Amino acid sequence: MAMNRQRQGDIPHNTHSKTGKPANEQPKKRRFLGFGSADKKNEAPRIPQNTRNVSRKQAAADNRTGKEKKRPQNPGAVYAPRRADPAVRHRANVAAAVAGSVLCSAGLVFAIYSFCRWAVTSDYFTLKEIRVTGNVHVSAEEVIRLSGLESGRNIFSVSLADAERGILSNHWISSVTIARTLPSNVSIGVTEREPKFWVLRDHTLYYIDKDANLIAPLESDSFVSLPALEIGPGGENMLEDLDAFMEKVRTAKLPFDVGQISKLRLSAANGFELYWEKRRLVLSLDVEDWEKNLAALASVINDLEKKKEIGAVREISAFDGKVRVQRDN
Repeated sequence: MAMNRQRQGDIPHNTHSKTGKPANEQPKKRRFLGFGSADKKNEAPRIPQNTRNVSRKQAAADNRTGKEKKRPQNPGAVYAPRRADPAVRHRANVAAAVAGSVLCSAGLVFAIYSFCRWAVTSDYFTLKEIRVTGNVHVSAEEVIRLSGLESGRNIFSVSLADAERGILSNHWISSVTIARTLPSNVSIGVTEREPKFWVLRDHTLYYIDKDANLIAPLESDSFVSLPALEIGPGGENMLEDLDAFMEKVRTAKLPFDVGQISKLRLSAANGFELYWEKRRLVLSLDVEDWEKNLAALASVINDLEKKKEIGAVREISAFDGKVRVQRDN
């Protein structure tokens, strides 16, 4: 056996084998091409012992520091795939989501812009009808004229804010709401100031509301019979109670209607002074505790009416809950 062994370094006498190839030629090594083998398809490939897997922690540290891990110079080694850092992967997902949102928003803005351009030029949205509600003293034609709205125009080409300002320029109107009803209608709702009195200003009679704000001059087409309001010295401080006072007068069970009051005067000296036109009677009551004074005044007037003595009375006043009656001489 020892004689047949060839020592290392000896050159054999026969340099060719029976196959015709040199005897000293080394067989080629088979390389693993992926998973599986051409000879043994059902056998899992074996990983050489000198194969080293790249550490995940070390790979993550290299990603954070910007260094690239150098693999061992071993062409026959098989390495495990290196996974991305979770923080890097999260930032990539966030960037993708933001980019998608920006693209969607841009597409939506473009779609809205295209629709608006089409809407303001399309005949489908031509204004055909304008409805006015809530008007009493101001005609619907006047409201439409003040709004500047016209049939035949594009419903989106008109400014509702400008239309509201135009309508509010009329002193009768305290508030207005305008709404489009697609495709071709506009509705205008107005709230008018309610006149409570007449007042004389610069030799002209005006309507005024409950807060003594001027509304409009008296005109034949908007005439309303109301008591005249006169504000004497100190009467400005009584305006805040004026509306509540008139409401109490309506419900005080007096023998006359509020419409029979021709004049109301406010002053610090005489308080509220009412002129009962039918009886030519002056009724006055103190501002202090005026509700109690009004109740006492109503009780005396009703008693005089029952006795049929009211015709001989020229003035009735109530102060501190006490009533004084002044008769004709």
